[in-house]
This record gives sequence, structure tokens and C-alpha cells, in this order.
Amino acid sequence: MIHQQDLVGDWANAQGAVMHVAADRTLTAENIDSAEPHWKCSPTVTRAAWQFMVSYSGEGSYSSQTATKGDSFTVDVRPTNVNGEPTDLRCSFSADVRRDDRGYNLCLVEDPDETCTDHELMRKVPAPPR
Repeated sequence: MIHQQDLVGDWANAQGAVMHVAADRTLTAENIDSAEPHWKCSPTVTRAAWQFMVSYSGEGSYSSQTATKGDSFTVDVRPTNVNGEPTDLRCSFSADVRRDDRGYNLCLVEDPDETCTDHELMRKVPAPPR
């Protein structure tokens, strides 16, 4: 489980994917197709919305606009046309949050039942020293 303050920041992988998760629940990304192998939209995401997934009693879950922690989150991308207007096309992915001996990592998947390889894992970029 990751808390929102730990999720907020920059994430990257060795293949060049970079993602910025903001506290206002927006997200931007570059080369996102290098982290999510089934991505069919633009590799550059200029604005997306993210929400934690919350489990409820039983065997289900839902995306929450108010949850402040979770084991996964969803990203909904609404591409724009050349005039900057939203299109009808919607792209989305899920990110499973995991933790290993190097800290948190994110596995971006189109299908939550997929497994991640080291190629796809994204890790938090350390903040520059002050």
C-alpha cells in the first residue's frame, strides 16, 4: 500500500518512460509506451487524471476520487485534437504498486491480471539534493 504523498513525484524506467504524478490527481508522461506494452495512444500524455483503486467487501474494487492510499491506481487519458479540444478517444491504464528491497515500484498494465517484467517497472526518481 502506498500513501498519496509517496506516490506524488516523478517515476521512470530504464527504457525512457517518465511519468509525473501530481498531488492534484493529474498526471503527465513521456514515452509511456515504453512502460505499458499495449499502449495504443500517443506516447506523450499532456494531461490525465488518476485515482486510487479501493477494495470493498466482497471481490470488487472501484476508483475513488477521495482515497489517499492504495495498492493500485487508474489513469484516464483524454487525448485532445490539434485545437486542444478533447476527443472522444479515451485511453487508460492501471498501475499496480509494489515494494521490494529498492523501495516502491509501479507496474503499468492495461489488464490488472498481467504481470510486469523488469523492463516495464517504473521507479521513483530521487529528488535532487537541496
